[in-house]
Amino acid sequence: MATPISEVEEFLRELLIGGNVSKNILNIDLEIASNREIAHSLGEYLKQRCRDVKIPRVYQFLNLTLKESIDEVEDDLNLLLDVITVRKRDIIENIIDSEQYRAELFSTVGLTRLQNQDYLAHMEFPEGVLLIVADGVGGGDSGEIASKLVVESILESFNKHFNPMMSRDEIERFLVESILEANERLVNFSKKSNKYKMATTLTLTLTLHGSELYIAHVGDSRVYELNGDGEVIQRTLDHSVREVLFRSNKITEEERREYQKNILAYVVGKSNLKAENIFIEYSNLNYSSKFLLCSDGFWEKIDIDKNIFNMPFNSLKEQIYSKIPTDNVTVIRFFPKYTRGSRPSLVDNRESGGGYFSNRKSRASKEDNRNIKKAIIAVTLAVIAVATYLYLY
Repeated sequence: MATPISEVEEFLRELLIGGNVSKNILNIDLEIASNREIAHSLGEYLKQRCRDVKIPRVYQFLNLTLKESIDEVEDDLNLLLDVITVRKRDIIENIIDSEQYRAELFSTVGLTRLQNQDYLAHMEFPEGVLLIVADGVGGGDSGEIASKLVVESILESFNKHFNPMMSRDEIERFLVESILEANERLVNFSKKSNKYKMATTLTLTLTLHGSELYIAHVGDSRVYELNGDGEVIQRTLDHSVREVLFRSNKITEEERREYQKNILAYVVGKSNLKAENIFIEYSNLNYSSKFLLCSDGFWEKIDIDKNIFNMPFNSLKEQIYSKIPTDNVTVIRFFPKYTRGSRPSLVDNRESGGGYFSNRKSRASKEDNRNIKKAIIAVTLAVIAVATYLYLY
């Protein structure tokens, strides 16, 4: 079924390729009309027929065709065709609502850019959930390709080599090695493609066995937590140059405020990325907490408070567009659930040099304790019975 967007796209494509259109959707004579008149008429046509003018492609198209000066399209209508042509990654949206968790994933090209250089992913397996956000840098298709290539490399590593029963140290090492492998792949791809500015941020969370949370991170995408006390905590450290310099006491707080904030010290896609540059953190998974992963297009424009975690998903999307972002925006909200009778074991029976922080016991271990107590009582009663018999007889 044709939509106003597809009608405008088809009109422009036919006009530019052959000069003739099968369906003239405008009330003007195309043989004598100027490009300016055609562009303005197309803008009016789209505005009248679209309920939501903040759909990314519609917003950009109207911004070009209905403003006072439209010099950009006077000589070339190909620009309008490029703007109105929908791409697969303009909007990525998915909601997973299971007994163990709810995850809401949303990525948009925004209202001013033509390529979505952000990318995200979700992988579920019986023992846990992997969530990833990546924000490509390098401009145009370079950033778009970089973020997707790196995310797909991480997913491939998990599919081929990840074992959820590995120890904590082994899992942390696996995360670092997977990121370094993705980095090497992107560096090699960049050289072969002669695109030497390809890079991306990478931020992921891995939850395991209903009790463990791992965070791995390079760049300035972020993970936030809303804890049970209503406090919002930034769980990752930005790898911007200014933050790295400030944390190493190379610049003062005043110099930090004046320093350009979006120059990155560490990204995936540079040959000098080292294991020690990768942020890795392990903690218990708190069922009273809520988590948020996002690109800088989100946290730079929107105040991250508890309302951001609690508002309905549709309201969150409306707030994103109400800010009219000039950047791509990607956000994942993750809500772990506690369901009686379905909660996985929280005891870590694996050997781990780092130890295990939870003092909670699994249902299995509680059952073992009960059986041991029963055995002790039975033995005690038997001993008492024997002693009583010997005393009497």
